Amino acid sequence: MTSNQISDDETQIQKDESSSKLSSESFWVSMPNGEQLHLRRVFSKEKLNQQNNVTKVFLLHGEALSGDIFFKNKFADLIGKEGYDVFVPDLAGRGRSLGSDQGYSKITTHQIITEGIPRLINRAKDINIYKKSQTNNKSSHKIILIAHGFNSCLLTAAWSRLDKLCRLNTYMVFIGAHRRLSRKNILSKIKISLLKNNLILRLIKYYGKFPAKKLNFGLCDENIDWFSYYRDWIDNQLWIDLDDNFNYKKAMRDCSLPSSLYFSYSKDGCFGSIEDTRKFIEDQGMHDARIHILNKKYESILSDSCIVNEILPRMINWFKEINIYPKVVSNSDFIKTKMSDYNQTKINTTKA
Repeated sequence: MTSNQISDDETQIQKDESSSKLSSESFWVSMPNGEQLHLRRVFSKEKLNQQNNVTKVFLLHGEALSGDIFFKNKFADLIGKEGYDVFVPDLAGRGRSLGSDQGYSKITTHQIITEGIPRLINRAKDINIYKKSQTNNKSSHKIILIAHGFNSCLLTAAWSRLDKLCRLNTYMVFIGAHRRLSRKNILSKIKISLLKNNLILRLIKYYGKFPAKKLNFGLCDENIDWFSYYRDWIDNQLWIDLDDNFNYKKAMRDCSLPSSLYFSYSKDGCFGSIEDTRKFIEDQGMHDARIHILNKKYESILSDSCIVNEILPRMINWFKEINIYPKVVSNSDFIKTKMSDYNQTKINTTKA
């Protein structure tokens, strides 16, 4: 990690080369220890200016990944083309986020939950669109929070600690969400056993971090504090903050999640299956939850084909149903095609 610091909320603006109709901006959000979290914005200025009330989308990557995953599979760009104002963060120690002077990120999981994610969301809400008539009242903006994998529970943990005003006009989408993991096949049993084995603690002590890349666990390494949380939470009925003993299960039942959409596997090689997702939903308490089960066996739930053919059209359809779809003309021909296929499937299923 570079030690060069960028002033709080400094912005770099550039034209997105992948599409002449999309632009992108980079922001950095400062943490108390001096580290700065990167937040990239992708948007269509033309489509944002057509709207009276812009809906923002916040895409949180999963464990051992960075926000770059949503650009490799074109997910962020495709949502931006639909007329949403899209924000993609890099959590500490990865992507374009800047670490401390000592090198690797020292930000704890507790700090990510209580400060990092809330600051990133608030920064996304603070950023004005280009239309001068747009309201600057943050609480009036609709925002869709989308999270992947284990970081889904970091997102909802952060949500449970927000005040009521900050939770207004919010919707959620979860892709392969999990906290408590199911030992449903040989691969998942091996991985869970490895994570719970004390031998891995020696490996972590040797490297000074959780070497996710060397273990083929992900594309970005995690710090030791993250591993402590992960190890405790994946096999524990309780959902307790290891720093201040905050009870997230109780808090989630008190505040109640907004309308939420879940994507999970029926045929999963390891984590993110329907069993894991149902356990995750149980943790969140009573709320309006809809699950889409992906019947095909993809190499990754975030692979290009899965995002384009399965997740995106169903997600856009849900946005339309709950009236959070932009009132603009869409140029995404493939979404129109996929939506037509999806709606025809629903009709055929109903008749059957």
